[in-house]
Amino acid sequence: MKTKAAPRCALYLRVSTGPQVEGNSLVTQKVLLIEYARSRGYSVVDVYTDAGFSGKNTDRPELKRLLADVKRRRIDIVLVWKVDRISRSMRDLLGLIATLRDHGVEFAAVDQQFDTSDPMGLLVLHVLGSFAQFEREILIERTKEGHLRRLQEGDWSCGPVPFGYRKENGKLIEVPEEAETVRLMFRLFLKVQNRGEVARELNRRGIQTRKGKRWDKNTVTYILRNPVYTGANVYGRHAKGDTRLKRRAKWIVVPGSRMAMVPEATFEAAREVMRASKDVIERQRERQCRRPRLQSRAGNG
Repeated sequence: MKTKAAPRCALYLRVSTGPQVEGNSLVTQKVLLIEYARSRGYSVVDVYTDAGFSGKNTDRPELKRLLADVKRRRIDIVLVWKVDRISRSMRDLLGLIATLRDHGVEFAAVDQQFDTSDPMGLLVLHVLGSFAQFEREILIERTKEGHLRRLQEGDWSCGPVPFGYRKENGKLIEVPEEAETVRLMFRLFLKVQNRGEVARELNRRGIQTRKGKRWDKNTVTYILRNPVYTGANVYGRHAKGDTRLKRRAKWIVVPGSRMAMVPEATFEAAREVMRASKDVIERQRERQCRRPRLQSRAGNG
């Protein structure tokens, strides 16, 4: 009689911080998972280890390799020590489990004593996954509160130091030559009301950016729209990892963090000019969109 092959088992290990990587956490996870696999008669075919990676998303090299092997039908069951080792996002977790099950692969969290091979295990998975995400959201909220507290105390922790300033003891300090360029930029813009022309004038005068480059419309716009020059700290202008500005309504502006480089009235006047310019451009686009339809109707008549 042919002996049934032992289920092929993959172990997935993850730690996120330096001390964990250097300590015994990975070793402990591996030893305990191997012991569990042997007690169930599983054959451990590979160990996938992401050391120093967060569980907030699935962008991890060893997790990607694991999923590739799952799709090649090389694995029957995936073991982790706890649910949050594979993901702290409920959405990502359920997506990962769905991918495993689509390829006939079961999933088990050993310390939490459940697997997806029975309905109760699936129910527990949803509950534990929800708690993992809840814990992460609490951590994010606490981090945000701490960040905002530092902003209100005048500390700069909003990303790169803006042109016109340097950072000293956590605070923004004016760089006189750069600050004068910022003030000139606002004066020029309110005079010519054209950001491209402001950039060209700065270049004609031989004024360079901090990196020694020529000015362009985008860099001028970035400065003209930044409330930091009114003495405010600004949090949340960008999504993490994205250089595009979010809608202004999403920004958190903490005024009075330092002496203003540009008066509030000047900043608002520049904003109003840009807003009016945007409205004009949008009306022109609307007219251009309508024109072909009107010409078409005239031709048909």
